[in-house]
Amino acid sequence: MVISPCPNLHRDAVVSTLIDADRAAWNHQAVDAFFLPLACKIKSIPLGSLQQADCLSWPWDKSGKIKHFLWRACTNALLIKTNLLKRKIITNAHCTICSKEPETIVHALWSCEAARVVWKKYLGWITMGLGRDWSFFDLLDKVRSQPHMLCLFVVTAWKIWDRRNKTRVGEVLVPIVVVVDSAWAYNADHQSIFKQKAHKPRPQNIKWKPPDERCFKVNFDGAMFDDTNEAGIGVIVRNSHGEVIASLSEKIQTPSLVTAL
Repeated sequence: MVISPCPNLHRDAVVSTLIDADRAAWNHQAVDAFFLPLACKIKSIPLGSLQQADCLSWPWDKSGKIKHFLWRACTNALLIKTNLLKRKIITNAHCTICSKEPETIVHALWSCEAARVVWKKYLGWITMGLGRDWSFFDLLDKVRSQPHMLCLFVVTAWKIWDRRNKTRVGEVLVPIVVVVDSAWAYNADHQSIFKQKAHKPRPQNIKWKPPDERCFKVNFDGAMFDDTNEAGIGVIVRNSHGEVIASLSEKIQTPSLVTAL
């Protein structure tokens, strides 16, 4: 809910208006000025510590699977063993693959020995020795320092998670070393499609213009109604001032020529 009218808020204001860039934190004074107390929960949303330009983290996933996975990973909502143990669904939280450490999100997606084999190929520049207090959100925030690698990181993490789930149900798996190449190919294909769409020329906005002086302009349109075998027609005539001189709107029997077409 927003206070209306918003005091001193420009019509083109964006979210960064509410952020103190120097402290990388919400500007509480601005949030309190523009939003009602109920909406001020936005101040509890964590902000990244790295200052960089905004970018689309994963705009190509139409199904939403990867975006949903990313949200659940960042909020510790994936069904990893430590979470299942807390719910008393299982009694052993050790990793299904390595059996050496409890299966946390960071362990399952990053620090497990099986996952490390995947990350070394393209993301070896990230420090492997993460502290136990690191979350997946912290890891993602670190990867964001290299924006061109962000999408590859997200897709790879999703592929690792998908493979881990298949391991649990005994499905036939591709070799772990193939995962990163699969993620790279998936990422490259979708980025290529996105770039092609981005370069398509946008249709120009065509605005109606009145006719010249002492002239009239006729606009017309039609519609088909298959259930009643009828057609609708509409005509409007305007003068050089845009004033309506005459108009017509009615239904007629569908002409045979239209049916043939």
